[in-house]
Amino acid sequence: MANTVERRPVFLAVALILIGALLLADRADLFEFSWPWILVIIGAGFLIQAVVQHSDSPVFVGVLLLAFGLIFLADKMFWLPWRMHHTWPLLLIAIGVAFLASYLARPSRSGPIIAGGLLILLGLFFLLADMRILHWYWVVDVLSFWPLALLALGIYLLVRPR
Repeated sequence: MANTVERRPVFLAVALILIGALLLADRADLFEFSWPWILVIIGAGFLIQAVVQHSDSPVFVGVLLLAFGLIFLADKMFWLPWRMHHTWPLLLIAIGVAFLASYLARPSRSGPIIAGGLLILLGLFFLLADMRILHWYWVVDVLSFWPLALLALGIYLLVRPR
């Protein structure tokens, strides 16, 4: 009997109840519902499921949906100082954060931390360039030193532990 209780779609039931309650509150003019809330609720549900079940599989999807929902919600509610066409780098950062959360859930794999770090750096780069904090001619100057990356990689390959 305990096995049947564990397999119930608790996550789906709670998500439907929350979304239904928010839609009713919207109809009663108590709350302004918008579609990003669905992403926030589902993402939070995946994260709660990961914690309750001690599983790392729903972490990536949960963080990704939660972050996307919050970004779209911030854009829709005018919480950001810019509009969505400047917000797309935040989506790259959100994907990177989801990869890092996936790594933290299962630290034995190094792939997610590398992908997450690269996506966060790329997102920050485009965000700073969009905000006119970072200028493209600086990038050209920095990229002219690309042979340093080859030197660093070669040295790393020589000194890394086997």
